[in-house]
Amino acid sequence: MRLQLSLFLLLVLLIVEIVEADTLNSLKQIWISLDGNSSYWKGADFCNQTDFVGLICSDGRPVELNYIAPNYTSTAFIDPSIGNITSLASLTIKGVGGTIPQNLWQLRNLTHLNLEGNIFGGNVSNSLCDVVSLVNVTLSSNSLQGVIPSCIGGLTSLTRLDLSSNHLTGTIPPELIALPNLQFLNLSSNVFNGAISARNTSLSPLQVLDLSYNNLTSVGYIQVTSSCDLSGMVFPCYPELPLPTLCNVTHRSGGICNKTDYVGLTCRPLTINLHGQTFKGRLNDHIGDLVNLTQLSINFVMGGTIPSTIGHLVNLQSINFGTNALKGNIPDTICNLTKLTYLNLGTNYLSGSIPSCIHQLKGLTELYLDTNHYLNGSIPDTIGSLQNLTTADFSGNSFTGPIASSIGDMKSLQWIDMSSNLLTGPIPASVGRMSSLRSIYLYGNRLNGTIPDEMCQAKSLVNVDLHGNSLVGGTIPSCIGLLQNLSSLNLNQMNLTGTIPPSLMNLPNISFLSLNANNLNGIVPGRDAKLAPLSSLDLSGNELTWVEYVQITGNCFIADNPIACYPLLILPSQCQVAKYYPCNGDAIDYLYNSQTNLSENEAKAVQLISAVIEALLRNTSSFAYDTGNVSINLQSYNTSEESLIFNEVQNSGTSVSLISSITSSSRVSVALFIASFNPFVSIYNSTIYSSVTGVSVYDDRGRELVINGVSQYINISIGSVHSIPDGYHAVCQYWSETASQWSRDGLQTVMDGNVTICQTTHLTNFSIGIEQNSRPTEADDLRSAERDDKKRTLIVVICCAAGVALIIGAMVAFIIHRRRNSTQEPRDDTKMDGITTLIEKVADSEGVEVWRAVHNETTTVAVKKFDKDIHRMMEEATKLKVKRERDRDIDGGQNMHHPNIVQYLGQNLTVSPFIFQIGRDVARAMTYVAEQNL
Repeated sequence: MRLQLSLFLLLVLLIVEIVEADTLNSLKQIWISLDGNSSYWKGADFCNQTDFVGLICSDGRPVELNYIAPNYTSTAFIDPSIGNITSLASLTIKGVGGTIPQNLWQLRNLTHLNLEGNIFGGNVSNSLCDVVSLVNVTLSSNSLQGVIPSCIGGLTSLTRLDLSSNHLTGTIPPELIALPNLQFLNLSSNVFNGAISARNTSLSPLQVLDLSYNNLTSVGYIQVTSSCDLSGMVFPCYPELPLPTLCNVTHRSGGICNKTDYVGLTCRPLTINLHGQTFKGRLNDHIGDLVNLTQLSINFVMGGTIPSTIGHLVNLQSINFGTNALKGNIPDTICNLTKLTYLNLGTNYLSGSIPSCIHQLKGLTELYLDTNHYLNGSIPDTIGSLQNLTTADFSGNSFTGPIASSIGDMKSLQWIDMSSNLLTGPIPASVGRMSSLRSIYLYGNRLNGTIPDEMCQAKSLVNVDLHGNSLVGGTIPSCIGLLQNLSSLNLNQMNLTGTIPPSLMNLPNISFLSLNANNLNGIVPGRDAKLAPLSSLDLSGNELTWVEYVQITGNCFIADNPIACYPLLILPSQCQVAKYYPCNGDAIDYLYNSQTNLSENEAKAVQLISAVIEALLRNTSSFAYDTGNVSINLQSYNTSEESLIFNEVQNSGTSVSLISSITSSSRVSVALFIASFNPFVSIYNSTIYSSVTGVSVYDDRGRELVINGVSQYINISIGSVHSIPDGYHAVCQYWSETASQWSRDGLQTVMDGNVTICQTTHLTNFSIGIEQNSRPTEADDLRSAERDDKKRTLIVVICCAAGVALIIGAMVAFIIHRRRNSTQEPRDDTKMDGITTLIEKVADSEGVEVWRAVHNETTTVAVKKFDKDIHRMMEEATKLKVKRERDRDIDGGQNMHHPNIVQYLGQNLTVSPFIFQIGRDVARAMTYVAEQNL
């Protein structure tokens, strides 16, 4: 039994291998006949798509073949062995010749066949009807001849048939038109003749029908939903072909179809179009007799009134009486025309009110009543019933009353113009429900109230013009940033107050913005440089104090605003700023006025105080200002008298300490600026964990100095740091103008409780960022434990060396001699490795301790510890460092550094009575150091 089973399996495997070998051979033969690239279809695995390009397999069998010849060659053809690939479900071949091989119709699994764009000749084989699985057949753009076989009616699964651009003849079989699932039929550009039978209305309609450019004489009713083309043929004027109105049909001229005689008349469908003809007159009452009229369009020729008999034209779909000289009322009978989709009565002299029955025209998509001047009364509340209305124009009339809240029910409305009327009341909040609304024009009315926040929910809005409604007032809604599609906004002359929201200036698609003649104040936020520039900007006639950079390509008006006289705005050259205010001595008096308060936005407007400071320094040497959100402290120093420059903002924990030698100027001024907000957030949106601190230095002429790359660290105390997330630690960062982002290169960060000190070699704006903690190593753990034992900052001053004074003197003399005679590069004496061990506390006063200590188990040193006042420690550190630098220039110096030392403080080691004194009595030396209050 097992032997029989084994033999059976072996036989099956053998058969599979034979079938696969036959398939492989057939495929390679097909590839050769198609003149395929010899670099492909070479291997033994036909399911390898990198080799058998265009061939797709499923379950190890080829199911789809796609080949498009790069260039047509007369020798390429489809090999008959195509019939051996019976697993194929989809076949596409383009750019070959010959004929369609008969064996192709053996592919009984084929559902999609596309042989478009070949040069196939011959007839359409009856064998086509044997492939009943076909769903999509495209044989267009070939040279096929003969007739369509009537057996094609058996292809009941067929949904798409394209035989266009061939040489097929005869009549079109009724069986083809009756295919139950047919949706797309294109038989254009052949030589078919005769009549085409109607398609049973119980069958689904065709989506596309193209019979153009044949010799057909008649077409029965075929329902078509999308596209219908019967052009390129001339059908009799009558009887009218029973085809959908969307079908493109040409009829033979004659009778009322003679347009030379019946000017403006079209008989199928019956329409009248008279545009600017040379005759004039009024519309006769007998117009109501043309009950089959579907379109009536008369422009530039007609006076009189609209006859009430127009209500008899119940088949009318379109009325266009725009731009005439019509007078009188709109007849109520117009509401009978329920098939109307288009009604244009604009630019006439009509009077009276809108018929209250207008809500009956529920099929209306476009309504134009504009520029009649004398139409009056209110716009009916029932206007909201016109659910299909996409365009409505009521502008240029004398309509009064409020805008109906029912307007929000018009979900299809895309464009509405109610401008230049006498409308009153508020802008209805229901506008926010108009999800399709793209353009709204309400300017030139008497509307009151405010711009409703709900308008921000109409997110399709592109164009908004509300200008000239001087009773509106209020502010620009902060939610306006939700209108991401907004391109044009005009809010001129509306008594608007408040500031301009940053989200408005950074709408991605905004191009035209006009806010002139309002009472807007404060800062105009900048526009992200990555966004497209504005084409027009008008901010004139407001109370704006500063305009950040906005790229503009066209008109720009900033005039009539109290813009500060300095610094000048950085805006495109075409921006018209009539004057800067104030530009006289009153400007400085204004700053000194005790009643003057700067808002944080106004502080931003002077670009982090640079402009104010330069102006102040012309007549003062100090200035202090604090609003809680913005603080400024300006102080001046005589560098010849003061070696250390120290400036701080009281009660803020923020200060700056630097040595005076950073500049050669005899007198300098230092400005310290604090902002509780991030003024750079619109440029680089990242979280910072402190206030922003800015430091600027000015020379004796009030000019700002560029401080960059100094040799000694400048110490900036940032003050309190916000809560740092778990797993992160605080790091100092500065604002890089070139990169437009926060940077940390070259900064040192020193922490003492909640006070953070940034050590820097250049001056700009600083803040605190965060950096993720790295995973500690064993060595890091040991160092961390050592740091935990030393809770207070240490300042180490060398007091003496271990050993006798004579040995010290000899060592010092040797070091000095060696320094003076060395030709090597000077070493970096700001570093000293090792361990400092506290031995004995010798002084303790007001949070300051002095200890005797041993450094590296060999050198006795004095250690000064500050418990709380880190600012005092930094001040003393800088003073001692300056003294060390001076002493080293005179006597030669020595300095050391310890991992826990914030900043090295040196002392002269030249042999002197002072050094000897310390060498003889270390304890007395410690007391001396503690008493110095350096």
